[in-house]
Amino acid sequence: MKLNGWQRLWILVAAIWMLLVLALAWGAWPTPARVSAADVYAKMSPSEGRWLTDYNAIMGISPAGPPGVRSWSDLDNEVTNRKSAYVDGQKLEFWGGASTEDQRQTVLAFRASLRRILVKERVVLLEEAFGLWVAPLVALYALGLGIGWVSRGFAANRSGHAN
Repeated sequence: MKLNGWQRLWILVAAIWMLLVLALAWGAWPTPARVSAADVYAKMSPSEGRWLTDYNAIMGISPAGPPGVRSWSDLDNEVTNRKSAYVDGQKLEFWGGASTEDQRQTVLAFRASLRRILVKERVVLLEEAFGLWVAPLVALYALGLGIGWVSRGFAANRSGHAN
């Protein structure tokens, strides 16, 4: 198949447009730092988030304190002995009573929820980028076909032939 000049121009425009869309997608690529803790907490179960200091407050669960606190002295101990960890650029703060195993399980649940959110957001972004790339190219090609059809009609009328 031999391509005419307009088809070659369309291929060049398609390639340049693809580079622009890829640059836009690269800039909008979902990263862990762009996902809020509230979004991740919404994907976690209460048993997975109970050792996080801000989980109950963000999720609107009462009471907003650590699990198992029975007195003010217990609460004071929980608050003063808080522990923290960084997971994919996000700081997680744990109540003082959280064991190392509790923290590990919470971090694993947080990371799994974050990954699910990122996969979903990335798939949506790729679908939108593909649509942003294809739709104008199809419209441009259809416009070119229409202009070619009209110009052939005028050329046929000048030569005395009607299509």
